[in-house]
Amino acid sequence: KFTYWPLSLTNNNYLNRQKLFRLERLPNFVTLNRSIDALGKIIDNKDSLLIKPFLNLSNNIDKDQLKNYAQDQIRNVENNLTDDNEYNHATLNNSQRQAIKNALENRLTFIQGPPGTGKTETSAWIIHLWLQNFFQEGQPILICAETHQAVDNLTRRLLQYRQYRLIRYGEPR
Repeated sequence: KFTYWPLSLTNNNYLNRQKLFRLERLPNFVTLNRSIDALGKIIDNKDSLLIKPFLNLSNNIDKDQLKNYAQDQIRNVENNLTDDNEYNHATLNNSQRQAIKNALENRLTFIQGPPGTGKTETSAWIIHLWLQNFFQEGQPILICAETHQAVDNLTRRLLQYRQYRLIRYGEPR
């Protein structure tokens, strides 16, 4: 089903048959709206188990020391990326490389785009680089996606970089 808007109207809202019009497929904003609503609920609910660690971070922390530590970590990651032959030869475009850099430098990064724009490849690289730079060997992480297919695609992509020990949890298809 397509939602369309005629872009060329004339005389009493009848289409001018001499002119072509374009049919635009509008995106489905249901998923985006749900994501935004979920983030809003987490932020609004100060008692949420998900938000408490972020709220408690500001207590008794030397902010200058934390900032220096974070900057050192970012420099280490940037140096590792420069030296990482696998990363340097990856077929990533500039937007993907910028998204990866942002994800490594920030606590929260939101990546979205239409199908085929490299979200899975970008996400797999982010996870791969997190595991290389910020996690101890064998330390578990949880990777979630909206669909089983997305989880499967991300898992397959990660296994191309390294033989990670993965547990796939979900409904069998």
